[in-house]
Amino acid sequence: GRTGKGIGTALMDWALTFANQQAAGAVQLSVYAENFGAHRFYEHFGFAKIGDITFKVGDHIDPEYLFELRLD
Repeated sequence: GRTGKGIGTALMDWALTFANQQAAGAVQLSVYAENFGAHRFYEHFGFAKIGDITFKVGDHIDPEYLFELRLD
């Protein structure tokens, strides 16, 4: 019910500001392969898919994508 209210954008702005303050060269994150809304959200901030990974949830393994935003 909170999608589109600016909460995610505010959190991402904070996280990227923090990463820049720490002189991080990049930020990486993983996202469920079928979460297309999240893919669009991260791509809006300049993240790009750099790999396919998996994430174990209990006995189940989810397909995920590794996204990266270069800061340097």
